[in-house]
Amino acid sequence: MSLLIAGVVGYLLGSFPMGYWFGLLQRKDLLKPGAGLVDGTRLVSALGVVGGLLALMLELAQGLLAVAAGELAGHAAGGHFVLGGLLAGVAAVWGHRWPLWLGFRGGKGASVAVGVLLAVQPWLAAIGLAVYILIYLIRKAPAQAGLTTALLMPLAAAALGREAAWLWFGILGALPFIFDLYAARS
Repeated sequence: MSLLIAGVVGYLLGSFPMGYWFGLLQRKDLLKPGAGLVDGTRLVSALGVVGGLLALMLELAQGLLAVAAGELAGHAAGGHFVLGGLLAGVAAVWGHRWPLWLGFRGGKGASVAVGVLLAVQPWLAAIGLAVYILIYLIRKAPAQAGLTTALLMPLAAAALGREAAWLWFGILGALPFIFDLYAARS
């Protein structure tokens, strides 16, 4: 039961639309028709560098907080604090992508995912960033760099975690990115 609570709390923490709320404070509706997702690039272009980066930092903190809350719930479930953190982290990414508060239209979840990766295993965040930068420098295409990174993260998570839960963490954490990039090409 505590692991279910970890997932629900992670989803709810991830689903708070920080960027959207920052936009409303500046009288900008980031969900107006044709606007697309409330993602990092859009936040910076719509809110300015300072506002966009502040919103991105808060989203990163959402990922960190979700993992911490999940670890607490997992600890209450008999010492499964790592499993609780992984579950809450994945749920936070899904919550950011499909937030309850915005009719299930959110961001891609990258900033929340970075916070999650920093909380559960900083090496995963470093590997993901290195892969993204490398592919971006080679191809000059952010979508391809993002897709490649998302596809490689389950393998990196499994290699670092060496348990089935880490592989599932990588797969479930990458699915929203893969879904978005595939949907954008259709």
